Parts: sequence; structure tokens; C-alpha cells
Amino acid sequence: MKQLRVSDELDSYCGKCKMDLAHSIVAMDGNKPVKVRCLTCQSEHKPRKKPGSSSTTRKRKTASKASSKKKPSAWLLSMEKWSDIDAVPYTISQTYLTGNFILHKKFGRGIVLKVPSPDMIIALFEVGEKMLLQGKTKR
Repeated sequence: MKQLRVSDELDSYCGKCKMDLAHSIVAMDGNKPVKVRCLTCQSEHKPRKKPGSSSTTRKRKTASKASSKKKPSAWLLSMEKWSDIDAVPYTISQTYLTGNFILHKKFGRGIVLKVPSPDMIIALFEVGEKMLLQGKTKR
């Protein structure tokens, strides 16, 4: 391997250019370059490898087979009880009870989880919980 010296060129990652580019060595500490200058943008920095290619990056552990099985979501569990007969289209003017199945134009199939106030419900849809109004009349 060739002995490196100040003014020699090497490839290094430039954070300003966001690329691996040719750099000139500006300062050395023994045999190791400690400062380089990008030949494209002229910025000076420590020599570095491309992000993610470092030998110090750790590999992520894969989940064990036992834990890799996903638990069914609360929405999926509640949809096991789904009944097309009992489901009603959601409208802001109607009132709902806990456990009612609703069909929402945007969120799809859902179930009423809570009725925190007379004019509000919390329903569970595939996208998650949503707070919806109820019992509102047109003025």
C-alpha cells in the first residue's frame, strides 16, 4: 500500500456535495489523513466514508420467528364481529351507541368505541381511532 502524504488525493464523502468525490489531503497525523479538501467545492473536513458504508455501523437484528408473527390489530379483531345488516352509513345528524357498526365515506368500516359526550363519538377504523361529531342538525 502506498504511503499517503499531504497533497495526495483520495476519495472521501463530501457532506456539502453529498457525494463520494476526490479530495486532497490537507493534514496528517502520522500515516492517517485528518483533514481533506474537496476538489469540487473546496470545503475542508475530516475524511469520511459514505454514510451507511462505515464498518462501525451495526447490523439490525432480525426478529425471532416467534415474535415476527404480527398480532392482529384491534380493528381486525372488531371486524370479525362485523355485520353488514347492523352497519349504518355515518351521518353527522345521527346519534350512535358504543358498539355500533358504521360505514364512513372516507374511513370505511368502523365501530364506535366510546361516546365521550352527546355530540361526539370515538370510532375505530382501519387507519386508527377518529373523533367524529354526532347529533348535529342543519341550521
